[in-house]
Amino acid sequence: MASQQHSGTENFPDMANKPGENFEVRQTSSDDDYTPDPSKSIPLPPNRQALVDDILALYGCEPTIERVKRYTPDCVYDDQFVYANDRYKMAGQWFALPKLFKASKNERYQIVKNDRDLIQFKNEQVGNPLLSHSKHSC
Repeated sequence: MASQQHSGTENFPDMANKPGENFEVRQTSSDDDYTPDPSKSIPLPPNRQALVDDILALYGCEPTIERVKRYTPDCVYDDQFVYANDRYKMAGQWFALPKLFKASKNERYQIVKNDRDLIQFKNEQVGNPLLSHSKHSC
């Protein structure tokens, strides 16, 4: 049954042949609270949890080729620091993090959406930049 894997909702119907930039999901929230609450997190089946674990490991300055290969060649990564519109540019960002941060630790996260083609989560990350002695939220 589809509900065991995801909600069954299609966020991108009839778009299978379009490039990755057509699938970019902007950060949206039903409220202004972006603080993750793990107790409200939607549970994921093992295969989808493994994907989230790999993403958290990338944010934690633990890039591997296998983790990067989870992304499609035409993936889009867009946050407050960088925009990358293919896997190679995106991989460069992940592999650069350990050169910019002594450490980056996931404090907590909350899965807020688990649809057929989209997992969305709130993430609280704390990093120690190499060029600074203070902690910064990522």
